[in-house]
Amino acid sequence: MICLPDLFRYWANFRPDDEAVVCEETRYTWRALIAAAEGVAAELQERGVQPGDRVAILLPNCAEWAVAYVGLSLAGAALVPLNPRFGSFELEAIAENADCAALVTTPAAGRSLAAHFALDGAETEDTLVIASPAARALPPTPFARAAASGALARQVATSPDQLAAIFYTSGSTGLPKGTMQTHATVAAFLMGYILSLKFTSDDRALIVAPLAFTGGCLSLLVPMLAIGACAIIEPAVDPERILHRIESERATFMTMVPAIWERLPEVPGWADADLSSLRVAMTGGAPVSRELLARFRAKGVRIRQVYGCTELGAMGCTPPEDLAMARPETVGFPQVTLEARVVHDGRDCAPGETGEIWVRGPQVMRGYWRDEAQTAAAFADGWFRTGDLVTRDEAGVITVVDRLKNMVISGGVNIYPAEIERALASLPMIAECGVFGAPDPRWGEKVVALVHGPEAIDPDALRATLRELLGPLKTPREIVVSPAPLPKTVTNKIARTELPALYATLSIPPAD
Repeated sequence: MICLPDLFRYWANFRPDDEAVVCEETRYTWRALIAAAEGVAAELQERGVQPGDRVAILLPNCAEWAVAYVGLSLAGAALVPLNPRFGSFELEAIAENADCAALVTTPAAGRSLAAHFALDGAETEDTLVIASPAARALPPTPFARAAASGALARQVATSPDQLAAIFYTSGSTGLPKGTMQTHATVAAFLMGYILSLKFTSDDRALIVAPLAFTGGCLSLLVPMLAIGACAIIEPAVDPERILHRIESERATFMTMVPAIWERLPEVPGWADADLSSLRVAMTGGAPVSRELLARFRAKGVRIRQVYGCTELGAMGCTPPEDLAMARPETVGFPQVTLEARVVHDGRDCAPGETGEIWVRGPQVMRGYWRDEAQTAAAFADGWFRTGDLVTRDEAGVITVVDRLKNMVISGGVNIYPAEIERALASLPMIAECGVFGAPDPRWGEKVVALVHGPEAIDPDALRATLRELLGPLKTPREIVVSPAPLPKTVTNKIARTELPALYATLSIPPAD
């Protein structure tokens, strides 16, 4: 079986002068990318990194991130991406769990891991370095020196069952869990993904999502590198710049959370922007309004809503383009490398009935790193239990309802916040919304909606509108207007765990 390092070297020979990675003013051809990556791989091997060892990258989005990733792959190591926006508690927990053999970072970014890696001796706090575990007492090597060394790594055999990456979940429900992706699971994911979206070597992906997450790395960077295409990496979320880069780089592929898509039509130059190159546009993780979809469709951009999770390697379901336009609330069908069931109380659901989506197939993670108990709890007879609630119709089309843990039980009735959020998102006065359950002495739980908009919102009028859209049973019993935007996670999704605290703060009566 051909593994990723084989593909990377292949494209350096087959398309040496074509662009592989672009970030701001830095442009790597395939020849230059592999030359730099070989130097990084040789340095890792010199530091004792063996095939199957873990190597962490703790950097913001940058061209060096891609070089480091390809380099560690050539050395036979497994990627452990770390997000610079994580706090020290989360970073240290991951470092201890992953037990990495090397770290690519800057002393400033890696300060919270100084007890784990030897970072002293760098020229400046912002010098990009390759560091070894503190116990080895090796001074760090400047990344630029390794990349420019011209050294060639020892070629190592990579097997399909060898670990390719550990992607850690966000930790919103506790300590981060490391999902194990082998070269075989990554290859299976890529096959289904590339087939469903018809990617070719001529595609150019504009990457806005953090590379530290599967949404940026495995959904965007890795597919482009695997097929010899081009990854255009953005260092930060800047809507005006994103709009410009779509035009100037002739981007063909983007995936962003709804909160970022929503900001593009508001920037100067939107009316005259040429987005005709954008062939594949995707979103997920939150409801998307039909109004937003219509604004992009008017400019020739067809945004599809997709479904995935870290344990699936990123993407799980994708709708064909025509289905996405006709029924934008659906996420289509499982990838060809996945089977899916919709299950409730241990039985398969009837068409249209809400249940948890269970999946199995070669792209599903091999388990949680060094956590047999969590792995066992996540699977049932070989099926991965996603924790996501969906419906599936007679034609097999899947619609995401909500996360199982988000479900509100009010008066014995199951109510799904995402359904209410979709209704709210369809209203022009709502810019952001978050729905959750709060304790209620009569009903057990009550549905609360926190909303934010560009203009004044009348909660009573909004409730009346929702009664028309949702009926009285699902209409929030309480609607609270936030004067500021709602809290976000590091991936720009609404931070659900922070909503109850914000609700409590906004509900305090003003002092006399």
